[in-house]
Amino acid sequence: MISVIAFFDPLLICLIVACGVRAVQLFLSVKPKKAGDIFDSAVMYNSHFNNSASGILKSAANVAGFEVIRDAFLYNAAFNLDVETSIELVNSGVLDRCWDIECLLFELSVWCKRQSEIESLMAAIIRRRWNVSHLKVLNQLTRPPLENGASAVHNVLRIMQKNGYDFHGGLPVAPETFFHPNPSPGLISDLIEWGVYVERPTEHGLSEMAAHINSEIDEGERRIAERDAANIVQALADAGLTQDDTPKPKRKM
Repeated sequence: MISVIAFFDPLLICLIVACGVRAVQLFLSVKPKKAGDIFDSAVMYNSHFNNSASGILKSAANVAGFEVIRDAFLYNAAFNLDVETSIELVNSGVLDRCWDIECLLFELSVWCKRQSEIESLMAAIIRRRWNVSHLKVLNQLTRPPLENGASAVHNVLRIMQKNGYDFHGGLPVAPETFFHPNPSPGLISDLIEWGVYVERPTEHGLSEMAAHINSEIDEGERRIAERDAANIVQALADAGLTQDDTPKPKRKM
């Protein structure tokens, strides 16, 4: 579970609730080290007042830096669903120094129960961070096996694909990567269709997991063959080289 703060400073709460953005900015100009505490407190305030503390959050985030506010940022996005403010923070560069952006995307996907609302934030992060890596996203499968861990990884990869990420050219993915207690159906076949090479299991005999991985690889390869065949037919049609098999009417004598 995301841990935000262990205590509230009454002075900071009063400053946030009663004084507004300008007062917070003046306070931070004198005590910039309090920026993280301001952000944490504003997140809690945000949850009770319909996300109206966005101006304070942005002011505090820009002073504190992302690593200081990371947990509170996740909480505000995933639980408060303050997607608009979160996207503004992304676009302003607050997350640019985040060194484990793939882990952050995974955590957003794990903790938010309303994926349709958080997707626009994840897409904004992916578009801004051009060096995001699908291999590092797959590495999240090795973290403690949360119930929805594999489906969260699958969701991140889908959003990457929708936003133009190129999966081609990376290292092969070992089959052991997908030995997860709760696999996400279609994850491997999607990866293969998008251009990732997944190695077939060779040392696991006829285990249920090996059979599952082989079946997914077969499905991915089938989709590629089907797509390639459709592309060939379309190319021939565009070049006017397809044969018209429509029956011609017979001439009357």
